[in-house]
Parts: sequence; structure tokens; C-alpha cells
Amino acid sequence: MARAAGALTVAITGEMSGEGVRGADFQIQTCEQEVAFAYTKSYTTALAALAILIARVVERRKLLAERYSHKQLSQVPQLMREALKLEPQVRELAKQMAPLARIEIFGTGVGWATASEAALKIKEACYIAAEGFETEEILHGPFSETDSRATLIGLLTGRETDVRARQILRAAGELKMLRTAIASPSANHDISAEHILVVPEVAEWLTAFVHLVPLQLLTYFLALERGLNPDTGRQDQPAHAAASRHYKY
Repeated sequence: MARAAGALTVAITGEMSGEGVRGADFQIQTCEQEVAFAYTKSYTTALAALAILIARVVERRKLLAERYSHKQLSQVPQLMREALKLEPQVRELAKQMAPLARIEIFGTGVGWATASEAALKIKEACYIAAEGFETEEILHGPFSETDSRATLIGLLTGRETDVRARQILRAAGELKMLRTAIASPSANHDISAEHILVVPEVAEWLTAFVHLVPLQLLTYFLALERGLNPDTGRQDQPAHAAASRHYKY
């Protein structure tokens, strides 16, 4: 519809995409078709394609070139490898989170999108209530219905809004919530949380890459702690398989 209206259309997708996607002016293919239901690799590689696109547009328009550069982007693979070293800490966190009934994740800017993505993956792989919120949004409604049965994860990205994130984490302590912060070394101060996962320092616009690593690991280990297969999306259960036939064609 957008293309018919005269818009330039770009589709970023993995292999075996649908016919509608192939109708875009430009199709950027990322990775092979995933077996796992949660499509974590597909999301991460789509982010990489978007980051390259942003850097190229900035370069050609000669705007903010130092702030959004290919040099910064080229460091991301190694930084993600560094973030993988958090696996032992994440395993321990998953053990504490597994019995809880709800997970709330919040962030600002890039962190908001990452919070929403992580919550979705936890739902798909762990079958537990999880929601992603913008930092300020979490205080308007969601905080009223939360208590010690929930866990809270805050994403700190080095923005001024990290001040608000610290306030929210302190407030959650009054509710006896299990609190986790994911932060870079420069943001790792004055944080009230039972767990602090320190990710490598990176430009704010690229923080999604290093924040995703511990969140995807958490999704995996949380599913295992709950005795679940994180790759099926519950399609291995007869009732869910039968339900899916009503909307899959």
C-alpha cells in the first residue's frame, strides 16, 4: 500500500520471506530462516542492517557523522562477544526469577524498543507475563499493580533519563521486587538493584546490541529453569498447535 501511494519502501527480513515483503523497492536480507520460535538472531541482524543504513544516510547527508559512524558500528561484534561473558551472572539471575509471576522491563529511547523486544521474547519462550515500558510510562499504571511477585529490569543507556531509572529502581525496592539493572561502566553508579549486569561501553544509539545479549541469555536460561523448551513457542503442545491452525495459512 505504501509503495502504491508513492513511498519508497524498504523491507528488512530473513530468508523465506512472504510475497508481500518481496514487493518492496528494496529488500535487505539478513540471515537464514531460524528454527527457534523466538527469532532472536533475526531481530539482532535486522538491527545491524538498520544501523548500517543509518550510518550510510548520515554519511551521505553529512549530518552528525561523528555521532553515528561506521567506526562505532564496526566495534559492535567484539562488544557483543564481551557481553557474552555475563552468562554465569545471567544463569544465577534466571534461578531467582523463575518462581516469580511477572517481569517488567523499562528503558528510554533505544532502551524502550529493547525492553519491548525482550518482553516479547520472554513471553514466547518462557510463557510468563512480561511487559516492556518506556521509563516514564512504567510509573503511570503499571507500578500501581506491581508488588513482590514481580521482577524489574532497568536499561540504563547513559542518557539524562538514567536519573529517573535510578529513582524507579529505588522505589521498586520498597515493594520488595527483585531488581536488575543493565548498564555500561559509565552508567554503573548509584544503582539500587540486587543484580547489576555491566555491559561494554558503546555509543548510545548502539546500546541495543549489548543490552540484547544478557536479555536473550536470560530468556533462554529462564525457560530452562521453568522446565520449558525455549524454541517451540508452545507449538509442541496439542492445544496450542490446534489453536494456531485458526490463524496460520
